Amino acid sequence: REPEKTQEKRPVSSLITNLGIQAASRTVARSTISPAEMAEMAAKAAAASPEIARNRRQKIALAVASPVLAAVLFFSGRAMPSDPLSLLRTMEARSPKLEVALASGKPVVVEFYAKWCGDCKAMAQSMTQLEKSYGGLGPVSFVVLDAEKDANAALVDRFRVDAIPHFAFVGADHRLRTTITGYLPKSVMEKQLDALSANA
Repeated sequence: REPEKTQEKRPVSSLITNLGIQAASRTVARSTISPAEMAEMAAKAAAASPEIARNRRQKIALAVASPVLAAVLFFSGRAMPSDPLSLLRTMEARSPKLEVALASGKPVVVEFYAKWCGDCKAMAQSMTQLEKSYGGLGPVSFVVLDAEKDANAALVDRFRVDAIPHFAFVGADHRLRTTITGYLPKSVMEKQLDALSANA
């Protein structure tokens, strides 16, 4: 058996000793708060600080508006495809036949595109916006055609499409005013549309 070790007593500072005495002599009184008292305290705090109430109203409004905004963005994205090729195909699907557009008495922009054409895709968003501004009840009709479709081969020949994108600007008198191929910035296309509709 080993002899028991005796621990040396270390001197204790008076500060530590006083803390122990104070902690032992202090009693903590705890009480429960009823839900009514809690609500009353919250109301007093809100009344005391209008900024807290305003912040709370903003958070509630944000919580309500966020799902609504998300739904609007989701469905607007579905209604207006963001994929450039989808935009071109949508424009083609809703554009009138060339004969119908020429019979409208308005100048016509005939756009030939192809699914592999990078410039066509780059211009798809701006052309969609311009079609909304100038087309429909506006001063210009738009006809969008896929140059690779067999059904459009005769028009590709008639308009002598040798590069894509190919834009043919036809006056209200059914005469070809000009053709432009390749990428065009939106501002240049707007000037072309303004000139075409002014000379209608």
